[in-house]
Parts: sequence; structure tokens; C-alpha cells
Amino acid sequence: AALPTHSPVFIRQAAPADFPAWMEMTATVRDDFPGMAPADHRGVMERCTARNTAFGAWTEGELAGGTAFSPKHGGIGFLVAGREQEAHGIGSLPARKALSCMPPDREAFVHVHPATLSERSLLLSLSFRESEFIRRGGQVYQTLLPSSERLKGIVGQSRNLPAAGGCL
Repeated sequence: AALPTHSPVFIRQAAPADFPAWMEMTATVRDDFPGMAPADHRGVMERCTARNTAFGAWTEGELAGGTAFSPKHGGIGFLVAGREQEAHGIGSLPARKALSCMPPDREAFVHVHPATLSERSLLLSLSFRESEFIRRGGQVYQTLLPSSERLKGIVGQSRNLPAAGGCL
């Protein structure tokens, strides 16, 4: 479905009822995530949903993008938007929300596969910078780190983390 030019976008925590929409969205971009099988992705989403560390961007009643993250480790583990939604900048909204949930005393990071051009481009547009390469599960990933000055501008000064581990 074509995305209307001025459709409102709502960011909310993921819920178990969202799993079918998550799996449908990720199927459209699966080639961007080498080494991640659908069962792996569902497992990550189940764990992050239970911990309140997954957000979805919804517009016109459909999941348009989302992220799963770990405040404990400071990492964004998954960031995706449908192909059409990427063109509307929707992917940056869940990323910004996840970054606002990171503890202020921990540097945020993202590991991206070098072939994941859409996620990489989105993060670089948010002023992440390239850092070292790591090997994980037989795949090579590059660590991207946000510029601390740009991070302050993205999330403002309200970086807090409720005791339950989520962030709203």
C-alpha cells in the first residue's frame, strides 16, 4: 500500500500480538540481514518484547519499522523499516526512541553486516561513525558508534531507564 505523504507515525512498545506483522515486515528485507534466520529473529523479538526493549513504528494501522535493543549492553540489535517506509525516513524514529532508552553512562553501539546497506545508511545519517570489525556467529560485522554530540541532539536530556528495563 502506498504510504500517504502526511500519515501520522506512532511509536509504541512491541507486544506479542505484533509478531505476525514483525515477521511479515522482516521477510521483505531478509536479504539485508545475512546469517539471521526467521526463527532467530522471532526469538530475539520474543525476548525483547518480554523485556520491553522493542519498539514499532506504526502508520495507517500497519507496522512500518522497528527496533530491538539492549539497554544493559548499550546495543541496538535490530533496526528495520519496510522498503517504502525507508524512503519516508520512518526507520529513524524507532532508532531515536531506542537511543533515548540507553543508560547515560554507557556508550551506545550497533553491529551491522557490511552488506546491510539500508540499515548502515540510516545509522550513518543519524551521525553514527564507523568503528572496528568483529566476528560473531561466523559472520563479520562492523561496529557503529553514535557521535556523542549528535546523540544529545537526537534524544535530548531525558535519558532515563525505568526499573523494569523498558523505556516509555
